[in-house]
Amino acid sequence: MPWLILQIIFWTTGALWALAAAELLRSVLSLKRIPTLQSFPAPPPTLSVIIAVRDEAARIEKTVRQVLAQQGVDLQLIVVNDRSRDATPQILNQLTHEFPRLKTITIETLPANWIGKCHAMHVGAQSATGDWLLFTDGDIWLSPDAAPRAIAAAQSLNVQPLTLTPRQHLPDNQKPTALYQSVMLMFHLIMNVHLGRANRDCPNSMAGIGAFNLIRADTYKKIGGHESLRLEVADDMKLGLLVRRANLKSRALIGDDVVECDWAATIPGLKRALEKNMWAGINFSLPLAILLTLFLGSLWAIPILALFYLPAPSAFFAAIGLPLPILIASVQAAKNRWRLWPALLAPIAGPIIAGVLWNSIFTTLRQGGIRWRDTFYPLALLRSGMVK
Repeated sequence: MPWLILQIIFWTTGALWALAAAELLRSVLSLKRIPTLQSFPAPPPTLSVIIAVRDEAARIEKTVRQVLAQQGVDLQLIVVNDRSRDATPQILNQLTHEFPRLKTITIETLPANWIGKCHAMHVGAQSATGDWLLFTDGDIWLSPDAAPRAIAAAQSLNVQPLTLTPRQHLPDNQKPTALYQSVMLMFHLIMNVHLGRANRDCPNSMAGIGAFNLIRADTYKKIGGHESLRLEVADDMKLGLLVRRANLKSRALIGDDVVECDWAATIPGLKRALEKNMWAGINFSLPLAILLTLFLGSLWAIPILALFYLPAPSAFFAAIGLPLPILIASVQAAKNRWRLWPALLAPIAGPIIAGVLWNSIFTTLRQGGIRWRDTFYPLALLRSGMVK
């Protein structure tokens, strides 16, 4: 390759890395922690918590009890049992007799042109009476002040929806491996690009995390609720997109001291957890996936090539692509209050994330769609109902 062309590639690569680092750091730093609450408001705000569950017998009782332990809010809890086949209905029935504020709804059949979870959320929202709605999952656990702190933060920021990033629950005596934690840092960086853009009110930005999606009831109705998202796999993020398109503001805050999720605790578990929705995050676009892979793969590889052309200035500039992922991952680790040294593995974690994406693509293409909560949804149907 002629030296002049290689120099242009090196200078361009260095510039792209500098721009990417600036954007990633800006996104990470835009996420603030949820403020503490000095006292509960009077009168307490009205809140309806909506949980869609399917076969959650192992975790739903703990989730229900922690939601109902919320302080400082006038609470209604709606749990929608979406065609469960385990002991979930029996557990919910027992809890309903114990807690008058718990309302359970059972769905026996799924209507056409609906994803099960989106339909269950839609059904639950129809029975909600609170001024605020909180959409969460059956494996999410909240501190007693989670809801009032989130509502107070939303009111203080004058935003209609507010989402919180959760802490990850790990099984007893299990510590995350360094490589797994590095992969999670890269995953958080990807998510934070979306969340950071929403925090800066960028056009077509979207903030939403299924663990804790809080929204004003009137705003939810204004944007069409889950009926507008009936075939969206990434309904949490797309809810934020609908809000932004309505010219309203949303915010994402770090909520790891008030929200805990029981999610993938290993790299194979992460691969399985994202199998159905990693490709959905880019609207099931194969050309975009190929373009991103080639572009980001080049950014990853060219700095290594530049090492062989040192001490040329252009090669030095391109080589900044080697330490920058580590630096950015270190900032993310500090923001998460995680140990810092797994950030050293960020250059390895990036290709692993790409592998998770392509596993999602190949699995979806091989199946001709996705399987979620034991229901199969054809790819053509999902593409027809996407919010783009």
